[in-house]
Amino acid sequence: DYIPYHDGLWELFSAHTGSALFPFLEKLGLKASFSNCTIHAALSTPKMQKYLNQSAITSLLLLQQSHYSNKSELTLYSDSYFLSDGLEFSLVRRSLD
Repeated sequence: DYIPYHDGLWELFSAHTGSALFPFLEKLGLKASFSNCTIHAALSTPKMQKYLNQSAITSLLLLQQSHYSNKSELTLYSDSYFLSDGLEFSLVRRSLD
């Protein structure tokens, strides 16, 4: 995960005792109101194979997410890798009418 840097951010994060990132961001006034997600096919690297306990190159899905405030300011960017056989998602489409 990548957070736009603000002065004192590292010190505040180091003192943060919770495991959840979104409550920490909200304390900084960086509440995520919406996100944009792009999904790509990817192949695992040797480092990923070790982390995922895979012995061979594996097909992965890369989710690149940008989270924005209600003012459309970037609050968080993340790259998340998932085994392609272990991901299920549901898509909701709405009319803008």
